[in-house]
Amino acid sequence: MSDSESVAIQPFHRFQFESGVLCTRIGSGGMGGKAAGLLRIQRQLAASLPAGRSAGINVAIPRFVVIATDVFDAFLARNRLPAVLAEQLPDDQLAHAFQKAELPSEILGDLRALVAEVHEPLAVRSSSLLEDALELPFAGIYETKMIPNNAPEPDVRFHRLVEAIKFVFASTYFAAARSYRQACAIDDADEKMAVLLQEIVGERHGNRYYPHISSVCRSYSYYPMGRARPQDGFVGLALGL
Repeated sequence: MSDSESVAIQPFHRFQFESGVLCTRIGSGGMGGKAAGLLRIQRQLAASLPAGRSAGINVAIPRFVVIATDVFDAFLARNRLPAVLAEQLPDDQLAHAFQKAELPSEILGDLRALVAEVHEPLAVRSSSLLEDALELPFAGIYETKMIPNNAPEPDVRFHRLVEAIKFVFASTYFAAARSYRQACAIDDADEKMAVLLQEIVGERHGNRYYPHISSVCRSYSYYPMGRARPQDGFVGLALGL
């Protein structure tokens, strides 16, 4: 997604999850490959299923908020984290250093507004600039943190959300991610992390919450089977999580 397309996404507003808006953004930087891919899928769904339904089943992308890459840049710079990254710390120590750091103050109001309005579980997902590239896919390299978001106190929900965002930020520099970039001849400085805050679609059963469906979709298959072609892609689909 180009910078101009990212800017075209409207800024976050607290009633997004009650409206028909698919995506809003916090920050003005890049939205990353995963966010761009979800928006492309939504456009394809709108073209193929104008009514949003197939055989009586609603088909749509769960709504999400993107924390853009400029927030990630500010988080690193204001907390002087590049000096920490230079130490090549183990993953647990690196995650701890990120948790001690502070998110940019200008986004905290939006995050508090979000948890004040949304009580459904959230998936806090990576959306780096390099993710979902066809030539060098980064699927599974970075972390996702799911949070129940069901504590009665808004402050508790807010702090759990902040912790999850910092964890995804930290995963940009975990050992496996750095090794993968090194194997792909990509410099760490060329990667930046955006974060998706996306609702998990499901139902509550007592004190548990069960997602309806989960899947992994690939638009290109390097190992097609039978009469399948590489450009057909494939989908792995499961009930639940």
